Amino acid sequence: QGKLLADEVYYWALELDANSSAVLASLWESVPDYQEAKTSGLVMKDEYHVTLLFIGGASDEELAARNPKLAGTDIHALREEFHRRQGERLPVTTGEFVWEEGRIGAAPVDLGSFYSKCANVHPHMTLGMAAGVGAEKSNELLARLDASRDFNAGLGQWLFQLHVSKYGAKIARYCKAEGIESPEELSQRALEVAVAVEPDAAAAEELAAVLGNATNGALHEHKLDTGFEKPIWAMSATDAGVRLFEMIRLAKERSDQRRELSDATEEVREQARALEELLALEQISMARAEYVEAI
Repeated sequence: QGKLLADEVYYWALELDANSSAVLASLWESVPDYQEAKTSGLVMKDEYHVTLLFIGGASDEELAARNPKLAGTDIHALREEFHRRQGERLPVTTGEFVWEEGRIGAAPVDLGSFYSKCANVHPHMTLGMAAGVGAEKSNELLARLDASRDFNAGLGQWLFQLHVSKYGAKIARYCKAEGIESPEELSQRALEVAVAVEPDAAAAEELAAVLGNATNGALHEHKLDTGFEKPIWAMSATDAGVRLFEMIRLAKERSDQRRELSDATEEVREQARALEELLALEQISMARAEYVEAI
């Protein structure tokens, strides 16, 4: 069981201040099909940030392994730099809103020279998502957008975000040979592609399901021209963890209360059953006495 350190950072991010968040929200709400996005199931956020490095308790080695974009980067030095520069304001530009029906919406951002310090290939602010959809799916959304604009260049990152990058080279070759030129077309021919690149029937079926469901929602994009400045911001594991553990504690208390109530209820039931048995025995005894008297 890990120990939560007071100075441990959960993730590093650039956070919009309240005024900038309000401006961004207003721009997003002015998009012609904003209401359509809401109707499709997206629950909109009112605070925005650009995640630079999600840590979540991982070691430097683990962070390097799960973030290929940071290959060759000294992760420890990067984390130290974030600590040193905490609170610094940086110019960040966002130029469009992108959303997938019934799933998630995001605003890709330009970090300028700071891009090299962001673990995400597509730095972004998540605008909203449907119930049960994690904010990390914004990366998948923007990778799909890239693949839609340039299939050959964007295919690899999209497959990485779909967690099927081990098939990347084979799928790329098959798509080129068969004239598949978009994520939507790849999804439509998912079973054909999966069988071609994966000889195992069960694994091919799983791959086909991933590819086939990857473009279920229609993709929407809207260009805009505005910029925001945001400070580097860190949510400490203490802050996030205290809230998390408080929720866990409350849930446990409620569970214990339900268990105690259940135990008490069962005890009452047992007492009732015992009473019923005593009454039954009493009735039998009385019946016997009446029978003896009758004789």
